[in-house]
Amino acid sequence: MRFTVMLGATLLCMGAMASAEAKDIAPADLKLCKWGAGIAGQAQQAKLSGKTLYSTRKHLLEKKHPDPTMSKMAVGITNQTFASKSRVKPAVVSKTYLDGCIAHEKRQRAATALKSKPKPTPPAASKHAH
Repeated sequence: MRFTVMLGATLLCMGAMASAEAKDIAPADLKLCKWGAGIAGQAQQAKLSGKTLYSTRKHLLEKKHPDPTMSKMAVGITNQTFASKSRVKPAVVSKTYLDGCIAHEKRQRAATALKSKPKPTPPAASKHAH
């Protein structure tokens, strides 16, 4: 019983931290991360329920996605999920994907900010040599 309560409290805290971290990325990127997390969770559920990778991929490709690249992304996420030996619950897979995606987007944003930051100019050299 204690373990269940501690696990629930831990997951709740992790969820709060992820939502706080998510404020640092663009809303469109967060939406895409949440979509990918949902795909990963669905793929894990399919894997655990005994569905084949082929049938799961076929189902994904039959869906209509707002962006044409989303079909390929969904298949890639599904392939990676099925390739994993993990037997954890789909919610854990979704959470792991979401956290990783948010961290990736934050690193991308930081790298972009560093590239666009102007380099300081060196001080002018003194004309008089000592």
